[in-house]
Amino acid sequence: MSVKNIVSQFVMVALCLLSLAIGTDGFNLTGLNSLIFWQSRFPRTLSIVLVGSSMSLAGLLMQSISNNKFAGPSTVGTIEAAKLGLILCLITPGITNGNKIFFSFLSAAVFTLGFITLLRQIHIKKDWMVPLFGIIYGQLLNGLGQAIAYRFQLTQNIQSWVQGSFAMIQVGRYEWLFLNIITIFISYLLIHRLSIVKLGEDFSTNLGINYQATWLIIIMCVSLTTAVNVMVVGTLPFIGVIIPNILRIQSGDLLAHSMSAVMIYGADSRFGLIYQVLGFQPIEDFVIEDQCHGQSVSFEGILDLNPDRIFVIDRTQAIGSGNSANADLVENALIKETKAYQNDQIHFLSSQLWYVSGSGLESTHLQIQEIANLMQP
Repeated sequence: MSVKNIVSQFVMVALCLLSLAIGTDGFNLTGLNSLIFWQSRFPRTLSIVLVGSSMSLAGLLMQSISNNKFAGPSTVGTIEAAKLGLILCLITPGITNGNKIFFSFLSAAVFTLGFITLLRQIHIKKDWMVPLFGIIYGQLLNGLGQAIAYRFQLTQNIQSWVQGSFAMIQVGRYEWLFLNIITIFISYLLIHRLSIVKLGEDFSTNLGINYQATWLIIIMCVSLTTAVNVMVVGTLPFIGVIIPNILRIQSGDLLAHSMSAVMIYGADSRFGLIYQVLGFQPIEDFVIEDQCHGQSVSFEGILDLNPDRIFVIDRTQAIGSGNSANADLVENALIKETKAYQNDQIHFLSSQLWYVSGSGLESTHLQIQEIANLMQP
């Protein structure tokens, strides 16, 4: 564990203890203060942790499926859609909290799904345009909700959702937040798929991942998290945008530990000699979209392909822009699970010869000779 992680966890624990100590009598567990601690302070601190972590994760998931670092529940209309569902519930007398969460979740899911589908159809190229359209979309939903609230004289009832607050959190009023644990657990199970889904539908399908199902599950998780948090705590805008980007600045891309600057090349690429002349067979049922320039792949993707043999050309070493990445490849835990690694069939080719020299007669002769030498028992 790195020093940065240890410091982060220490700060987290310190802030939780500070939250527990905030009150009229400080940190006191005697007499009536003990009742106040367990009935109010502890639920309040636990709620802050659950809401903050779940909304941050919801933002990260939204950014993954939209490939946009500005996407989040507050910038694609999910929060406004959840509030609209709650307002529609209020015009129905005798509805329970469980029904409120269900209809809020349903509204958030439908309208978020609609917006993300629209984004995929119009292919926005500028990152900043996604939150711009999303905020406009959210305000349209917000205006519709305000009109319904005004028509049924519910304006006073919805004020608690406009601004998030933990002041009223106590036992009996925060337990619905435990639903966030479900979404956090589901997200943990999907974390490896996200690295592949982020590369696009065609690539995911080639690796046997149901892109549409994964995409839909993420939308459901984000919608459920938003609906629960809006009903219990209220609106907490931009947490799902700010926190993931702060972490990205501090630690790099959150998927960077499972992603690599690795490209795979097919038979029609610049390295097609390996297939067309030397007779090595590409992996069946796998289509490389860009045969000429290769296709980016994650370490998870390589493990899913599970090749019998891997030829490695280190571009970094070839152009002299940094240290060799060969060690990172062979020491990666996912690569160690492949048949190529376990059978000692990962071969490192001369970077200068294959990446820089080109495809002249002399270079081709040397390339064939190098591979022949590697195939020697």
